Amino acid sequence: MHPYLIVMSLALMAAPPALSVRHEQLADLGAEHLAQAIYRRTADGGAIVAWGERVVQWPLGERRLHEVFARQRELHFYNGGCALDVNGDGADEIVVSRGRTRSGSDPELIWLEEQTPGQPWISHRIDLLGRGPIAPHDIHPFAAKRPDGTKLRGVVVVLDRRVLAWYEIPPDPTQIWPRHEIAELPLRSQSGLAVGDLAG
Repeated sequence: MHPYLIVMSLALMAAPPALSVRHEQLADLGAEHLAQAIYRRTADGGAIVAWGERVVQWPLGERRLHEVFARQRELHFYNGGCALDVNGDGADEIVVSRGRTRSGSDPELIWLEEQTPGQPWISHRIDLLGRGPIAPHDIHPFAAKRPDGTKLRGVVVVLDRRVLAWYEIPPDPTQIWPRHEIAELPLRSQSGLAVGDLAG
């Protein structure tokens, strides 16, 4: 497996602008499995974060892989996850699910926090999601405002490829996040999720 960071730049020309794409190899990971890779805002710019058996990060401008969360016995990180400033410090944390084996059995929803740059991250449990291979394939940030003006923030997840729910960030995000059921989809094996204001 050879993960690549794709850098895109516009070449400004007289007649329509051309888009050029350059591929840069970041690391040769051999047989290591990566379930997902995303961009996160950091205190000093940004980084690509990827997870599977462990969590690794490539700060933008560097080609060196940094392990930020080590492997833990049989636990694996599942596909779903997002970058979100959970604690209001201006940098993104990672919200992800972790369970036994690559199938995400008996998963928990957690958020990973970088407390000190260059040091291992720490994990905070959001919730235990249930039994069996039901880890969320999709996790997205969610924000809304109640009629009284109160702002809500959290993440929306699709559990067991069927149940749609959202988790609300409490005043102390290190505590268990309240879970709000949205719907149960009529068919199983659902994946793909988008969050937006459809009702205006």
